[in-house]
Amino acid sequence: MSFHWEAADYRSQDFPTRAEAEAWLTECYLDLVDDGVEAVTLYDETHVVYGPMSLLT
Repeated sequence: MSFHWEAADYRSQDFPTRAEAEAWLTECYLDLVDDGVEAVTLYDETHVVYGPMSLLT
């Protein structure tokens, strides 16, 4: 199992756990917004866990 985030033109690194993937997003979401990412989807391998989730407030 590995988790990652995807957006239209973006894919994150792989994370071994969902908790690590979510912690990374918590730390990095402002950088993603600055890079133009508006929403992300969390995947477990090829299966959607949840999303798309807006990063805009």
